Amino acid sequence: MKNIVAWILAISLVLTLALTMLFSENSGHSPETPSNSGETSSLSNEEKSETSSLPDQSTESSSASGNPNAANTVQVDSSLAKVGNLIAVNSKNPLKQDLSGSLVKFFSRYNNCYKFSTTELYMDSDALDAFNAMTRAFTDKTDLTDITLYSTYANDLSDEAAAGMTVTLSIVRSESEIYSFYGQNDYAFFYTDGPDYGYILRYPKEKSSVTGVEHKANILRYVGVPHARIITEQELALEEYLTMLEKNHPFSSPLSYTDREGNSYLIYAVKASGSKTTVPLPECESYDISGNNNGYFIVTAKL
Repeated sequence: MKNIVAWILAISLVLTLALTMLFSENSGHSPETPSNSGETSSLSNEEKSETSSLPDQSTESSSASGNPNAANTVQVDSSLAKVGNLIAVNSKNPLKQDLSGSLVKFFSRYNNCYKFSTTELYMDSDALDAFNAMTRAFTDKTDLTDITLYSTYANDLSDEAAAGMTVTLSIVRSESEIYSFYGQNDYAFFYTDGPDYGYILRYPKEKSSVTGVEHKANILRYVGVPHARIITEQELALEEYLTMLEKNHPFSSPLSYTDREGNSYLIYAVKASGSKTTVPLPECESYDISGNNNGYFIVTAKL
């Protein structure tokens, strides 16, 4: 009888311990309050949203060959394809609008390194700044200040000067000493070093069939850096350069250029389309977009 009672007590003790352990485990997994649950869900959604908005990392670098992947795009008003420092203007392709309202008065930034025929000269702001930098460098090198700015602008929209980016030069040492500018001797600086300031000889020899204008040694045209250096080194007229970009250098196959200072550029053409043109951009330090007055944008990406 004692053995039976002992067995009953032992079994009861085991059952009691088992029930106690089971209750303890269930209480340790009690559900969270609704407020905690909501906070956790909200944070998760934010993290997912941030991750999904990150750009595809594979599109943020340019290949070693210079064939870029688009790291970004910008929307450009297609009407702007007719303005910019790379527009070509001639009798067959005149300006599409009068740009005189955007020009600045030349005399307002005069640097005393040259003369001018009249104070009523107007010019594109960037072209003027570049001209001042170029003439300052010329004077520092030669001590000459007899370069004279004869004209910068014309009202005729079929004339390149209507864009406000050309300078017509002469040499005036006194009222009795006025000479034509031929870029000889010290004045060759404007041909050899002018491209470093964005200027080219607009109407070079043996290019009249391309430009439609006979050779003029005294007319320089601002096109910007690095285009002026490329045009000069390859002995191109502006029209030839722009045609080369249109035909041979879309975004997928840009022109790659490294200047004397080691700055690298990718240059390519994007055809204007619709009211807004989507312009692809590689990963780059900075970029510039200019129209060419022929239905294209020219993009210059500095790497």
